[in-house]
Amino acid sequence: MKKLLLLFTTLLFISCSSDGDDSNDSNDNQNSDSNLLVKTITITDEDHTRSEEYFYEGNKIERKLEYYSDYNNSDDVYSTTYYTYANNKISNVKEYDYNNDLEREWKFVYDSNGNLTSYSEESFYNSNSDGKSTYSFDYDGTYILMCIDGDFFKYTTNSNGDLIFYNAVQSCNFSAENATGENYYSVSVEYDNNPSPFRNIEGNNFLISGVTYLYLFTYADIFGYHNNVKKISTVEVDDDVYIEEWTYDYNSYNYPRNIQWLDDEGMVIESTNIEYY
Repeated sequence: MKKLLLLFTTLLFISCSSDGDDSNDSNDNQNSDSNLLVKTITITDEDHTRSEEYFYEGNKIERKLEYYSDYNNSDDVYSTTYYTYANNKISNVKEYDYNNDLEREWKFVYDSNGNLTSYSEESFYNSNSDGKSTYSFDYDGTYILMCIDGDFFKYTTNSNGDLIFYNAVQSCNFSAENATGENYYSVSVEYDNNPSPFRNIEGNNFLISGVTYLYLFTYADIFGYHNNVKKISTVEVDDDVYIEEWTYDYNSYNYPRNIQWLDDEGMVIESTNIEYY
């Protein structure tokens, strides 16, 4: 399901909170404040284990190193991602492979109010462009339109700036009718009340880390900008409902330190461990 433009087709997480034990929490940050930043993430599924390490300048993310034991020595860097800012917004992201060849690049454009108006994602093969997609956004109160190559989505956000509902529509217009036939589906999203892992990164917003399957900060299926997604329910054209859930174990600052991603049958798809600075 990862990396399809219908990047948004299945956003379901359910979090069951379990409080961390302050005295035995090796992953708890010992700083006096709770403005935590992710230090490492380890992602495990039935086939692979990969880890990610993060570096910052202040609250601005500078780079991420990825280690992928299935493809090379677990101590070797599998890929490196660099983040560039303009006016305190993430403006450019480049991902390089273990040979230091550019694999993917994202470019972000904002309006004078700081709202993301468009981003492009381009893949490369042997240093040559292997395909580019451009997404555009328009804003109307609590609604946001996303438009790309004939596919249109209307988002509804809550007061925290997290998406709570979206559906496919017929055109890139706020008054557009819902899409029909095989193009129709809708998604409802539920959240917990605790801070999401990447909430304190400067320049972050829900379009970057919340629901668009950019995997800009991590390849773990972590969603939510302000809070953590608990449950996502997708209603498909035949009215079938597909549900994914996420359960959480929190540290003493109420940030997730372990996340379990569950499919609609309650089976664990992915387990993620997080450490913070």
